[in-house]
This record gives sequence, structure tokens and C-alpha cells, in this order.
Amino acid sequence: MHLKGSDKLREKLPDYPERKIGIFGLLAILSFIGGLLLMKFIDALPRILPDYDILYTMEPILPILGTALIELIGFRIVFSLWYKKDKMIAESRETAYQRVFHRAAIGIPLVFAVAVRTYVPIESLAFGAPVNSLTSQLSSSMLLQFVSSPEIDLILRTIGSIVLLLLALLTIRRSLLSFGIDYMAVVYVYYPEESEIQDNEIYSVVRHPAYFGGVLLCLGGVLSTLSLYSFVFFLMFVIGFLYHIYRVEERELIERFGESFIEYKSKVSGLYVRPRDLGTFFRFLVGRRKPETPDTA
Repeated sequence: MHLKGSDKLREKLPDYPERKIGIFGLLAILSFIGGLLLMKFIDALPRILPDYDILYTMEPILPILGTALIELIGFRIVFSLWYKKDKMIAESRETAYQRVFHRAAIGIPLVFAVAVRTYVPIESLAFGAPVNSLTSQLSSSMLLQFVSSPEIDLILRTIGSIVLLLLALLTIRRSLLSFGIDYMAVVYVYYPEESEIQDNEIYSVVRHPAYFGGVLLCLGGVLSTLSLYSFVFFLMFVIGFLYHIYRVEERELIERFGESFIEYKSKVSGLYVRPRDLGTFFRFLVGRRKPETPDTA
């Protein structure tokens, strides 16, 4: 399968022929798995080192600290794609993007490891059950406060998380197919003059459809556990994206397009789709456009 935008991406990685580009894929997988494992390792410290009372006391906040650490590292690496742009272009315009692409292959998977982390219960793969009772309370399903049966709780959480997970994957897939891997890999941050205007209908209802897919992915994780921890992880994930959008990515778009983008930004949401716009969103998922209304005399 020839992925849209792959030729342009290869063009901007001249020192990496097709067979070598797989190095970046491997780097991304290792970054994603490494991020998840580090978060789970931090969760498990009180169980790995039971003789340290300070770890017992800190156990309830360790999952939050570990997740915050990975998210900060991931977003900081992603931010550097923008911050280093002028310097890299000044040194060598032809290879500017190539010299920072490894950052995308590391940073983006770390950010999405935080989203996937919401699907993983605190006690899983972490050397047994929590040792602090508060950790257990914070990691338990809040739905059990409203339903008496653990089986019903599990069924409702599973159905909700599967629905959102499917919507998230479809949104990310459609974004990739519609806009191309070159756009998703931010090639045109470095070469804006080579970009094309995107007129997809989805941009009339959400400014960042791929990021919206990431939010849906994380929200599916919230429903999968419905714990206080998962809500905190989701909030951290969204705050990170909002900072990236408003303080990094869209700052450059405002510099490039001026008042027209500011006006567009005031009318269209950045990370969510309004209920009235769901029809447009679902048409986007299936690759359809709104039928044009014929002019009438």
C-alpha cells in the first residue's frame, strides 16, 4: 500500500533510503514501549522496594508523577521540532527536517503512551496489588458507586471504551489517509511553501482532527477504568495538547496567516466536535462529503 505523502517524506530524508527509514519505525516502537514500561515501573516502586517507608507513603501519587514525567519529556521533544526550525534551516535548508525527524519518532510515541496508559490499571503488570489502601481507592471504578454488580460495571466500561477506541482509531486513520503522512509528520513546518491548502470539510468543525483522535483515544482509556487516576491522566493529556496547540503550533500559523487564521480559530473548536457537527465528523470517518445543494433559480 502506497501511503499518501510518503514520497514527500522520503524526499525530505535524503540520507535514509526506503530500507533505512524502518529505523525510525523501530525507534518509535521502542519509545512507546519504553514510556509505558517506565510509567509502570514507577507505579511499582513501593512493591519493588517494600523496605522504604517513603515509597509506601508516596505510592498514591507515583502514578501521576510517572505519567507527568513521560508526558513532559514527550511534549518537550515534540516542541523542539518547532523551536529548532530556524536554526536548522539556517545551517542547512535541504537537510533541516532530516536532522530533527528522529525527535518526532521519539516524542510523538511518548505522548501517545500517556493516552494508552489510561487503559492499563494501576495494579496490572506492577508486581502485585498496591500496598497503600488509598492507591486502591483511587484506581477503582467510580461506576461501582452507582451499580451494585461488578459484572455490570465491567460490561458498561468495556462497551464504552471499545466504542471510543474504535472512533479514535478511525479518526487517526482517516486523518492519515486524507492529509498524508507528510502532514502528520509535520514536514511543512520546515517547508511551508511546499504545502497545499487543505479544504476537507472536517476543518469546518475541528481545527486539529488528528489531535481530536488522540483525545478520543485517551477518553476511551478513561471509560475502560473509570478511576480517579484515569481522569487525572486524561486532564494532563488534554492540557499538554492545548499548550502545544496554542503556544507552539498555532502561534506559527498566526504569524503565517494573520487575522484570517485568528478569525477561523474563533469560529472552530480545536480539540472537540460540537454535537451539532457530528454529521460532518461521521462523514469524514467514512470518507464522504456533504452533498452539494444545486442552485435554484
